[in-house]
Amino acid sequence: QHLDVGEDSVGTRVELAHIAATLLGMRVELTVSIAEVQGRAVTFDVSGSDSVEPICRGRHSRFVVDVQKTQARLAAKAVKAGLA
Repeated sequence: QHLDVGEDSVGTRVELAHIAATLLGMRVELTVSIAEVQGRAVTFDVSGSDSVEPICRGRHSRFVVDVQKTQARLAAKAVKAGLA
């Protein structure tokens, strides 16, 4: 909902630290917030906890791309790879 028409985003990095185990059947809550925006690069802070303690924390980075340009670049790569 925050992208313009013709835009999408691709994941570029995932860093996640496993802090504690969660028992099967326990409810887990994940919290994600925008940590930083630099041009088309967006970084999110991620944290998770069960009803007892924190279980994970980390960062996820994404990059906003133009869908048509990305499709053209991937089509050219498919040709080079002999897949088209």
